[in-house]
Amino acid sequence: MKNIGIIGLGLLGGSCGLALQQAAPQCTIIGFDQNPTHQEQALAMGLVHQLAPLATLTQQCQLIILAVPVTAIVALLPSLLDNVPTTTTVVDFGSAKQQITQAVAQHPKRAQYVALHPMAGTAQSGPQAATPQLFAHKTMVLCQAAQSSSQALEQAQWLCQSLQMPMVQRSPQEHDQQLAWVSHLPQMAAYALGNALQQQPTPLPQLYQIAGSGLATATRLSHSPASMWGPIAQQNQPALLQALKAYQAQLSQLINHLEAHNYPAAQAFMAQAAQLPPLK
Repeated sequence: MKNIGIIGLGLLGGSCGLALQQAAPQCTIIGFDQNPTHQEQALAMGLVHQLAPLATLTQQCQLIILAVPVTAIVALLPSLLDNVPTTTTVVDFGSAKQQITQAVAQHPKRAQYVALHPMAGTAQSGPQAATPQLFAHKTMVLCQAAQSSSQALEQAQWLCQSLQMPMVQRSPQEHDQQLAWVSHLPQMAAYALGNALQQQPTPLPQLYQIAGSGLATATRLSHSPASMWGPIAQQNQPALLQALKAYQAQLSQLINHLEAHNYPAAQAFMAQAAQLPPLK
């Protein structure tokens, strides 16, 4: 492989560019971002070797990585497949998979596409947030392997090995249902907590004087870009609503215990949550 194209030069795309330069120095990393400032920053920071217009990148690269918001992936992926050479593999890093895979289900070049989702990220965004170790030892989710060609799957496996990511497989439906619980619900809960804190009466500087590390942990995700998470909530709305309503029911149960002064029940509620196995 000679040229690798990255479309979207923010946290994921920029980190991928850095990691691939370390793992595959023989490859040229070509970048594109619709934000000119992001393009200039990415080139100046060495996240990519060079920039190219989308049409040029499409023709020159043997592997193309889509690292843009999920709505942009749905809009761009069909036309991208229309224009790539027959030997090019296209992968996406989208966080919701059903609408993306449905968008190209009948595409004549569907076999050249591999649906991926790296389970890695931070609350920061943009090229300046990129780090070469973002993906290392995190999980890559592969969807619909049977719909991709052996050549495309080989390219995707090479990518995962280069990023030091073990791969697991899920159907698009399984992916979106499970991600609603382990990723999307925690993100929305952090947004809700952030909004609640801003609406309480004490000025935040005064409140933060007595805040501990627990608040920093609980609110870290609230700083994640809404421009990325809004489209994810839209595309995974059914599964996310199910998870949010279950979470709401748990909060209502705790409120009911406290309003009834049923403190043993409230403590039992807390003890039950503590039985959750820790995430390794």
